[in-house]
Amino acid sequence: MIPATYLEFHLLLTVPALGLVAAAVWLRNGARTSRDALVGGGVLALLALVYTTPWGSYMIEQGVWWYGDGVVAVSALSIPLGEYLFFLLQTTLVAGMVLVTGFDTSSPVRMSRCDRVYGAVAGAAITVVGAGLLMTGPTYYLGGILAWSGPVLAIQWAYGWRYLIAKRRVVAAAILVPTAYLWATDWLAIVHLDLWTISAAHTTGISPGGLPIEESVFFLVASVFVVQGLVLWFWLVDRLAVPAVRVDGTDYPTSIGRNAVIAADGGDLINATGSIHVDADPEEVFALLDEPDRTVDVIPSLTEVTDVERAPTGGARTSYTYSAGPLDFDGNVHPLEYDPNTRIRFAFTGDLDGNFEWQLEPDADGTCVRLTADYAMSLPRIAVLDPLVVWYNEREVSRTLHTLRSLAESDSAGWGSLSFRSTGCWWDVQAVQGDCPGVEADSFVMNQTESYSMVQMECYPKMRQRGVVTIPEEVRDGLNLEEGDQLELTVEKLK
Repeated sequence: MIPATYLEFHLLLTVPALGLVAAAVWLRNGARTSRDALVGGGVLALLALVYTTPWGSYMIEQGVWWYGDGVVAVSALSIPLGEYLFFLLQTTLVAGMVLVTGFDTSSPVRMSRCDRVYGAVAGAAITVVGAGLLMTGPTYYLGGILAWSGPVLAIQWAYGWRYLIAKRRVVAAAILVPTAYLWATDWLAIVHLDLWTISAAHTTGISPGGLPIEESVFFLVASVFVVQGLVLWFWLVDRLAVPAVRVDGTDYPTSIGRNAVIAADGGDLINATGSIHVDADPEEVFALLDEPDRTVDVIPSLTEVTDVERAPTGGARTSYTYSAGPLDFDGNVHPLEYDPNTRIRFAFTGDLDGNFEWQLEPDADGTCVRLTADYAMSLPRIAVLDPLVVWYNEREVSRTLHTLRSLAESDSAGWGSLSFRSTGCWWDVQAVQGDCPGVEADSFVMNQTESYSMVQMECYPKMRQRGVVTIPEEVRDGLNLEEGDQLELTVEKLK
């Protein structure tokens, strides 16, 4: 049977090839046919349909190619039903070749910000070249292909061109095998079956074996889209795969979904670290860190700690709520390592997944405290906001360390602390003696004068976005303050 319509073309040439690839995927031992593969392939097919439809419709209306008599039965937006099917079938065929080829997704490759810029610029350059070629008739089709492909290549290369190079053998094999077959079927349709015709006025006239070079470029680029997209998708999934946390023989699965992409430093997780000197013994600092009820005082953006359960090996399991601006993140904490007076490390799971570690070392007359946090969250990554993400995490680490220092030093001096609300403007803190009606406030520690980021201060402990107020010793003596006194605070904007 010789195909005379677009649908018959698919039935005799495209579908059988797809069937062979599907069988190969099924039979291949270790082929990646999990939900990750189905989701990745499905997303790519949908994107191919959505992204290519307006471009193909425009090219057909411009007379770049047309179809023979009786080839098309149904069309929409000038595109035949067979063409829509081709968008989907070609994507599935090429994606299947990636699964047949198979590859180890693990890799030490990291993309720096400069690498991402290089990738984006390379893709943008292809778009610019394509736009220039659109200006003349003989290069119109080629220019349209390049202008259409450039934005997609820019995104893919910006995300992981180094990884694609590292996996170049797999990428090349998965691209070339199906592309060669598609070239052959396209050549058959144009040269021998007259199913569609490419305009001589919109092409360069370079046609090796009768197949216009523009058609060769199109099928090659389309295969590149699919292979690169699926390979990068698997890399993304593996980078985000945080293993379950095992505590006392129990696995606590993490919840870092497949839609999370936060890697401000080009790595797998956000990393934040910092250190500070505290004028208190390691035993006193450790005792503060090992008290779950005081965690909300130590970590300014932690708004609630509940369901506290001490672990037999040390540390505590808890539930928590962490606030970042208008967003609240809930989850659970599981202790991993507990070395008294030296180290506490635990995993947190839920809306945020990662590890949190305190390290203590004797330092002169006090303690050097180091805080390290690695985490990811189930929100889509927006690359342009990476500097803001890095700044925010550095700020949170600094606030936490300074708060810990104030609390530890005040505990060492035998005083407590008071929490306050803080939302972003610098104010000077002054203290006067008075009452705080209806509120059981903690006492203040007084050891130095500082300014704090706040809009208002309230005599109300344990509120969202807290900090620690310190009052100089001369103020304490002048007001004859003693431990347990309640204070009313006023604020005055700095000039």
